[in-house]
Amino acid sequence: MIVTRSPLRISLAGGGTDLKSYYTEFEGHVISLAIDKYVYVTLNKAFLDGIRFAYSETETVTNARFLRHRIGKAVLGSYSIESGLEITTVADVPSHGTGLASSSAFTAALIKALSVSQGKDLSKNLLAEKVCNIEIDKLKAPIGKQDQYASVYGGLNSINFFKNEDVQVQAINLGSGELTKFENSIFLIYTGISRSTNDVLRDMEIRNSKNKDKHNSNLHILKSNARDMQESLIKMDLKNMGSILNESWLIKKKINNGATNSFIDGIYQKAIELGVYGGKLLGAGAGGFLFFVCDPDQRATILQKLDCKFILPKIDFSGTTVLYQDVVKSVRRV
Repeated sequence: MIVTRSPLRISLAGGGTDLKSYYTEFEGHVISLAIDKYVYVTLNKAFLDGIRFAYSETETVTNARFLRHRIGKAVLGSYSIESGLEITTVADVPSHGTGLASSSAFTAALIKALSVSQGKDLSKNLLAEKVCNIEIDKLKAPIGKQDQYASVYGGLNSINFFKNEDVQVQAINLGSGELTKFENSIFLIYTGISRSTNDVLRDMEIRNSKNKDKHNSNLHILKSNARDMQESLIKMDLKNMGSILNESWLIKKKINNGATNSFIDGIYQKAIELGVYGGKLLGAGAGGFLFFVCDPDQRATILQKLDCKFILPKIDFSGTTVLYQDVVKSVRRV
């Protein structure tokens, strides 16, 4: 049996510049952090033939190619595995349409488990590349590359995406006092709304392709926000972080007409009135989690008055990792 986990992530600034259509022309820059909420994968050699795959549903098939779960099917196919496995996955938060990159975290955890079962020790960079290959190249998901690298590497990072497809992950190292202050100033509010990330992104891609120059101008601003966010983190300037988040949120709403609704705007406005420095909706928009930064001394009061389901995240520094390993034989291949 092998148990792996991979952290969810919060994108602080630069989202959208990690899309291939942008970074191959202008290069991209994203600031993100992995949090202490995870997707877990358990891999076990099956007693009987076939594949048993338990997620929000449970599939039992004679061959992996019959799986309905698109990511699971693609990953098993990439490892030439047809039969002889039991796979289960659970997550600390709702795993669909939350804006926390649960799909990439799941893909990373599954690839890690299968690699370990076959005696392979993948570097973080190679693992992230494999996750991108499954999601973007094989499954044609209309997403960027930041989620995969953020989850695999863990930590608080500045991630650069170059025209030649190279990716550079640089840790933003905070002192213990600054780290505690930052973690005590942030929180997530769950809107209770889930949505199909791919559908939202495809609609946005179609609309923005009609005015590419304007769209790229907005992404240029988001990329400059990433640089400013990095500087604000180093200085631990919480108010400026809030301003950057607010600007990013306004631009996201320009880029994506379906990014919000009256309910989400109501939560956001109430949080601003209660004194948060700034925030934004995570992921593609239209649901999931709102992220906010505030005065650490005011966080408890703000949360009490918001009266919503919340998470107080801390930074995960381990990235995708093996929690338990007891391998007797490699899993069956074709």
